[in-house]
Amino acid sequence: GINTGDQDISGIATNAANISSNDTDIANNTSNISDNDDDILALQNEQTTQNDAIALNTAKTGITPAQAAIVANTSGINTGDQDISGIATNAIAISNNNAAIVANDADITDLQNEQTT
Repeated sequence: GINTGDQDISGIATNAANISSNDTDIANNTSNISDNDDDILALQNEQTTQNDAIALNTAKTGITPAQAAIVANTSGINTGDQDISGIATNAIAISNNNAAIVANDADITDLQNEQTT
């Protein structure tokens, strides 16, 4: 083109300062990314440690063998409502047994009284 006179290049100094600042920011970001990579690796290692601890914990460590047996016998899946219809029958049988015991106690007392006379 045609040179029409002096050109305004006053913004070059500002642009140079901005470029320098951007270079510093890029270097800082690169350092931060490296730090983040280290932190991510540390978290992954910790997760592996936790996973191993959880796997080992399935042995029910810290409880007695009797407690472990109870846990083993009571854990599982509930398959639905349980049949408890026999409870009423059992309650009647218990009541009848109680009445029989009371009657037997009375008979024993009578027999003891007869033997002492």
